[in-house]
Amino acid sequence: MKIFSNEVTANFLLLSFDKCKYSANFVFNKLQSKGIILRSTENGYNIKNKLRLTIGSKVQNEKFIKAITDIFN
Repeated sequence: MKIFSNEVTANFLLLSFDKCKYSANFVFNKLQSKGIILRSTENGYNIKNKLRLTIGSKVQNEKFIKAITDIFN
């Protein structure tokens, strides 16, 4: 019987802002103003200073990468 697998699959990333110059809330609001909606983990999950990013299509992922790059540059 195999209990553990080396393979892990998920459709989201948990982004931590604990060691970041910006808070999760700041990034959440900036992305939202660009039409990109992530899920805050504070209300539903009670996890502070994190955002949940659902993996999207190639176009959606490229839009996210451009927006997050603009925020941090």
